[in-house]
Amino acid sequence: MKKIFHEPRRGIFINIIFLPVLFCIIALCSGCTLHDETGLANPYYYSCDPETGNGPIDVSVSASRLGGVAPLSVFFDATGTTGLANKCFFSDNAAYMDATFSWDFDADDNDPDGKFETASGFVAAHVFEDAGTYRVHLEVTDADGDSASDDITIQVTAFSGATYYVAADGDDTLNDGLSTGAPFRTPGRALISSVLGPDVRVLFRNGDTFTIDSMIGVSGETGPIIIGAYDYPEGHSSARPVIHTTAVDSDWSTIHFYDCSDIRIMDIGVRATEEGSFNPRYPFGVSWNYGCTHMLKYRTEEYENGGMAMSPSGRYCTVAECEYHNTTQTGYTSNGEGVNDGNAVIGNWVYDKNVNTTDDTEHIFRLQGGSRYFIAHNRFGPNNLVHYDGLTIRGDSENVVIYKNRIEGWVQAIWPQNRNSSREYQHHCIMDSNLIVGQGLYENDRQGAIGLHAKDIVIRNNIIYNYQYGVGIGDDTVVGPSQRIKVYNNTFVNPSADDTFMFVNLDWACRNIEVKNNLMLDLAGGNPLYTVFLRIAGGDVFYGESDNNIFYGGAWASDPELFSGSTLAEWQSVSGNDLSSSIADPVLSSVDYNDADFCKPQAGSPLIDAGGFTPNALDFNGNPRDSLRDIGACEYH
Repeated sequence: MKKIFHEPRRGIFINIIFLPVLFCIIALCSGCTLHDETGLANPYYYSCDPETGNGPIDVSVSASRLGGVAPLSVFFDATGTTGLANKCFFSDNAAYMDATFSWDFDADDNDPDGKFETASGFVAAHVFEDAGTYRVHLEVTDADGDSASDDITIQVTAFSGATYYVAADGDDTLNDGLSTGAPFRTPGRALISSVLGPDVRVLFRNGDTFTIDSMIGVSGETGPIIIGAYDYPEGHSSARPVIHTTAVDSDWSTIHFYDCSDIRIMDIGVRATEEGSFNPRYPFGVSWNYGCTHMLKYRTEEYENGGMAMSPSGRYCTVAECEYHNTTQTGYTSNGEGVNDGNAVIGNWVYDKNVNTTDDTEHIFRLQGGSRYFIAHNRFGPNNLVHYDGLTIRGDSENVVIYKNRIEGWVQAIWPQNRNSSREYQHHCIMDSNLIVGQGLYENDRQGAIGLHAKDIVIRNNIIYNYQYGVGIGDDTVVGPSQRIKVYNNTFVNPSADDTFMFVNLDWACRNIEVKNNLMLDLAGGNPLYTVFLRIAGGDVFYGESDNNIFYGGAWASDPELFSGSTLAEWQSVSGNDLSSSIADPVLSSVDYNDADFCKPQAGSPLIDAGGFTPNALDFNGNPRDSLRDIGACEYH
């Protein structure tokens, strides 16, 4: 079944309080009927019939557009798929949270050099680089292991239209810009309404620097428009053209788009005079407002500026394969009714953030309100100095997929920002197949990996390396305790630090939590008093379900107190949980996170076929899981 985009479903808006306490504890209430937002024994706020809607899977793929000019960014949504097995765990009967959506954006290998052509997530996005006809294949596997598939065709055409050229030795007065022999000289002359319009390219010459002293604003333009670069054979250069702004304490951006559509900004460099966002403040690079649609920022380099406009506002906008470094403040998506929907951040690299200045060290990536975001294949690190979480989902945000990123440093958080704001509720989000690495370079940057004050969240297939705390799930004094959280098939490794090593920290008030098929490996011989798999803060009852987990530390006593002061044997006897869990050497191929075999089980590993069945058809490496799930992030192949 194929269809063009439907309007996004709005979420439930409730008050949320942000607690700066990072790691709290979770308790869980299992079953088909869920408690109200307090998580306690109040009247049920929704119920579910597990048989309702189950049946043959009907895959529904919505696309933001079915064709256009290369490079073409397209956003996909499969949450409308019906017939999925519904275990009644998530609110809104969101059976898609329990399914695996495996995408192949170039199923016929139309572009052999294409990047990021596979993904997993109930929403996804891709940039089609070259002209051609692309068959996008989606395989859906539900919580019972049943599968169905669908294809959708995307037609990408080559650019055809007028091309304007800009060179540092050009002339704005005498030249018409329509040939490399008669180029414009300045961005201000080239990026104006009398030049821009449908089927127009504006190309800046490689190796040239264009200096401006105030922001360039582009308003109300509709494409297809390409703003990019060209190579001049007589003066060949592989270096990007650079737009350099000398503005100080004035403009927020170097180039900013207002209410524009279908524009590609690509292959250029943008820099300010220095890195800094306070006294003095230097501009960001390329940005746009929430009135924009189908904008693409592609392969830009933005550096030595006051911040990075990396969290795209608007609708169906994408930031892909861009490079950000030596920058401070983080660009973020602001709240807005009916806007900031269907956006993507793919394959970007952020490094050396806040290294030269500490005037504003907040975040690497920040989503402040948005629906249907795809955050995938990015690398955040090395040398990122932040004093809050590195990747944070805040505001009123829903249906966010965080897939296959490599993230170094501070906690990755899904939780409120403004304590008394009714516009703060994060829900129906998934973190899947991410490598999260503690840097150990700055104070507290390896304290915690993932922090949640949210509802309807899945944490699966992630490898968490060199942190004191793995997953913290907490209570919140306004929205109430976190609920409906699944943590499964993750691998948590402590490589060297002889200190606290705790996998899941739960606030006692939290409900509806599953912790299954996880591996906790201590290579450091940490203090057994601070080595805990499941800790319950503020209480001693776990209202949840935990099983098929493996724990190992070569220097441990035979049965340390891994469960909030209880040994595994005591925990099994008292709680009835983890009856299939064990303490055993996982026998991994490699514990070097730069190795291709990192955290993969060797033949004979006790991880193999030892897990319970989870709705997880792919592993960390994108390989299929068989019907007998392996424990940890990596399936044995």
